[in-house]
Amino acid sequence: FDVIAIAATLPLLIANWSLTPGQIGFLIAAPSVGQLVGALLFPALAERFGRLRSVGWSAGIIGLMSIACGFAPSFEIFALLRIIQGLGLGGELPVAATYINEVTRAHGRGRFVLLYEVVFPIGLMVSNAMGAFLVPRYGWEVMYFLGGVPIVLFFVLRKLIPESPRWLAEKGRLGEADAALSAFEARAKQPLPPVGDTSAFDAMAARHPRRRVRDLVGRVY
Repeated sequence: FDVIAIAATLPLLIANWSLTPGQIGFLIAAPSVGQLVGALLFPALAERFGRLRSVGWSAGIIGLMSIACGFAPSFEIFALLRIIQGLGLGGELPVAATYINEVTRAHGRGRFVLLYEVVFPIGLMVSNAMGAFLVPRYGWEVMYFLGGVPIVLFFVLRKLIPESPRWLAEKGRLGEADAALSAFEARAKQPLPPVGDTSAFDAMAARHPRRRVRDLVGRVY
């Protein structure tokens, strides 16, 4: 929704601020600058502070900057706000995908990732439809006020769903990992079998080497 909102609002912004072709191009591309930085920054934050905190922060940036865009008095301020909003847009995508991968089992994981990806074209469609209906009636600002809805996630996300048990366990927070896993298990539609002997997994984990970024370009991958 936030990425494509500019399509519905740009004609009015061009008229209001007498934008040149160069300014129009920059306004369209501005969020990509923030997205690049966000895609590098937020995964690092997610490794240190947790998946849900990172997604919550990115959603807060998206929502807050969208609302601020609705009050922007000039091209320069609007473009700056769009760049900052791009931080959240670029940061949310990889971290949310990581969370989904960590809390779903291998069988069916592709289905959940696909559902997550389907949200994007739905957002594009809804944004265009609402823009065509609302902007001529209420002005360009209304699209950015509606785009501020994700800020709600900043306040409620960690109360709605558990943190990734895998991340908690990697950080040695085993009690919290057990509580998070229990929360997921409580919602299981089928009864779960009892946990068997885990000693073999413990031994395997002790031998597992720590991976590095350069391993991604190694022969094994």
